[in-house]
Amino acid sequence: MRVLHLIDTDQGRTCPTTLAMAGDLVRGAPFVAQEVLLCGGYRLERAARLAGLDAFERVGVPFGQPALGMPAVSRRIEDLESVGRFDMIHCWSFSALRYADLAQKKTPKVLMLMYPPRKRSEVQRLKRRDPAAFTVLTTNAYAYERLLAGGVSPKVVRFCFPSVDRAWVDESQRAVIREQWPIDPERTRVVALLSDPPAEADAYDAIMAVGLCCEALGADPKRHSDLRVLIHPLQHHRHRAQHLAEKIGSPGRLIQDARIATPWQVMPGCDAALALGPSGGGVSLAWAMAAGLPIVGEACRPISDRAADGETALLVEPGQHKLMAERLQRCVTEKRTPQTLVDRARVRANGVFTPEAFCNRLIEVYHRG
Repeated sequence: MRVLHLIDTDQGRTCPTTLAMAGDLVRGAPFVAQEVLLCGGYRLERAARLAGLDAFERVGVPFGQPALGMPAVSRRIEDLESVGRFDMIHCWSFSALRYADLAQKKTPKVLMLMYPPRKRSEVQRLKRRDPAAFTVLTTNAYAYERLLAGGVSPKVVRFCFPSVDRAWVDESQRAVIREQWPIDPERTRVVALLSDPPAEADAYDAIMAVGLCCEALGADPKRHSDLRVLIHPLQHHRHRAQHLAEKIGSPGRLIQDARIATPWQVMPGCDAALALGPSGGGVSLAWAMAAGLPIVGEACRPISDRAADGETALLVEPGQHKLMAERLQRCVTEKRTPQTLVDRARVRANGVFTPEAFCNRLIEVYHRG
């Protein structure tokens, strides 16, 4: 069997966590001939290399616009097929699916959805696909239900758990990572803001919860009142969050580090994780579970589908900043509760978020297609 992985930027939504899953699949199924074509610029290529994808070809897309990239992508796919036809094209976004449909209309395809569809027209397109030659695979249970509710055939839609390679989280690098941040390595506790895509979660909500937690802890100097939030340099509402931090007298409360897009690089240096909104329920949440971080989050569907309140995380209703602050306080001051959550989360991650399980699921889908 010969499979082509078609990966584009998806208007900035393609994350290193997604690319890492593609790499797991290429390495985990060597008996399937797999080739990777990146449709985008050098930023996408760099993200692929950071995610462990080394063997690939790349074709540029002018201004990142799929419509402008169609001719070049189509020609490259035709060139790749000159040495043998592809049995399957694995598209990692809707825009990658458009490329594939234009270049090879009759070749069976798999569409990987990491997030729910953004437009009704996307759902309508999926409803018209032939189940005999097309499969939608999603790692998001909420997206799975949205597709079925939108009328997409259950013969087309399938669910699979994401892939997380626990071996990539090197806990021996904790001191090295923390030395690169403007913190007290011994006293400061760092809370990672989980987000897929990396900059989508709301930094303002995060700083509200952490600020209230620090206020509650500040009365006791023996407790870890120095909490910082690790965010992406392009995080949503980061300027509002920074203004609030300055207003409450903690201008250094935010740590900006682009490596949070590759969570395995920074999570060994963190002490807890914060999952807010739908973007907090992405693959980064699975990485936090595998890395052994206590998780506090909002009880919205994408998050609660991945982590259970009181079992593998502490969840509160969205917008409950004070209650979230109390949960964070438990994570940084208690030992028993956070460790219980961590142990259960690791068991779950090691059981269902493994590269082996992911590869087996995809190979099954390939052969059915």
